[in-house]
Amino acid sequence: MIIFNILIFLIFIALFAVSAKRGKRKSEESFLKRLFADGAEYIVLRIPIGSGEMRHKQRMLNPSEDPESASKKFWCRITAEALMILFAGNLLSFIVGIQSVDSGKLMNSISRNSYGKGDQIVSMEVKSSGRRLKDPIDFKVSERKYTEDEIQSIFKEIKEALPKIMLAENRASSHVDSDLNFVKSYKSYPVEIEWYPDNFECVNSEGKIDEDLDDEAGVRINIRASLVYENFYDDINMPVTVFPRRRTGEEKLRFEIRKALEKADKASESEDKVILPEKAGENEVSFFNPVAKTGMLFLLLSVMASAGIIAGRNDEIKKGLLNREQQMKADYPKIVSRLALLLGAGMTIRGAFEKTAADYEKDRKMKKGEIHYAYEEMLITVRLMKSGTGEMTAYQEFGARSGVAEYRKLGTMLSQNLKKGSSGILALLEYEAANAFENRKSEARRLGEEAGTKLLLPMGIMLLIVLLIILVPSVMSFGF
Repeated sequence: MIIFNILIFLIFIALFAVSAKRGKRKSEESFLKRLFADGAEYIVLRIPIGSGEMRHKQRMLNPSEDPESASKKFWCRITAEALMILFAGNLLSFIVGIQSVDSGKLMNSISRNSYGKGDQIVSMEVKSSGRRLKDPIDFKVSERKYTEDEIQSIFKEIKEALPKIMLAENRASSHVDSDLNFVKSYKSYPVEIEWYPDNFECVNSEGKIDEDLDDEAGVRINIRASLVYENFYDDINMPVTVFPRRRTGEEKLRFEIRKALEKADKASESEDKVILPEKAGENEVSFFNPVAKTGMLFLLLSVMASAGIIAGRNDEIKKGLLNREQQMKADYPKIVSRLALLLGAGMTIRGAFEKTAADYEKDRKMKKGEIHYAYEEMLITVRLMKSGTGEMTAYQEFGARSGVAEYRKLGTMLSQNLKKGSSGILALLEYEAANAFENRKSEARRLGEEAGTKLLLPMGIMLLIVLLIILVPSVMSFGF
């Protein structure tokens, strides 16, 4: 996995090196942002990932920009975001892989924890007779243990030290008038110390003297300290009869492996390592460090996130196109009524069209307001006519570019009246304006009804809450 991560890093480095030669970006951009943006631009310019449909959508959303340039800019942005996520996911995968560098290696032994450090749980994958078990085996390796001679020597040392430790602030065992110190362990030895006073009315199990003790002559008691280490302790026998459970297949193999591991652990209690068995029952076994799968998970998640970004950007374009259509429909009555007004004042069709577009451009430059796609399409039409495109053709292209039925109708109406003459265009525009306002009012009513429908659920929830507030106290007043 680490080799795969390094290969991906090399691909990124090569991409950054090649794309950096193409020139510097704006100085206010951060180094990393420039790096990924340059790499994304290099990919987009060399791989045909664009499409005619995307250029058409970008032209509709950015009417004042070149469609090809807007499409390339869009793909550069989402490619840069995808590259950043892939790089971050690969970096996390690499870090996890470094931390689990020993995974997959053949294991011949396991290092024990030193004295007093506690047991450890080791997870191992098992391969037997050329077949790897489905799930890893968790094996508890006990800490390194003392031999009998060593523990007896430690017991002797503790017993010599305990009388002085127990007295704590008391000057002598013949005169104890402050709490005793019942320690639970001594130094770093893995030996438990248990205290048993034979008179709990004087001293409790924590070594505290009873507050109600009033015998001035003193009470002679005996305190026993029991040292416990592994099998050096008193026990109680509880006879039970247990039969081994029938085991078959992998379950039997697992049982035999555990027995073999326990036997190996028991056989080397005083050693610093546990030699793993080579056979379990009649089966040959070998043990491996589990292969960490977290690194691959990070990489897969980064790929999925990159795909999600692309899907999210496409949804963003769809929403933008829907908003554009709604906005153009909302502006249609104003545009048609303004054209009718200017025609009624004596202007030509082209003059009214250019005047409407010019007023919008002037107003937008002064107020820097929101872009209105219908007026932007009108500005493009005006520029086409000024650059030599025929007026009739320009109106037809205006309707086709808009992608909205109302504007296609308007473009057709304007171009046809150039053929027939402009004598009846004013009446047609006035009728269209009145009809457009009626359609807008109908649309406003429809949107209001939709909003009301969406409010039904929260209103129902509020009604339920009010009913609960009223009914719960009433029911509780009956004593239920």
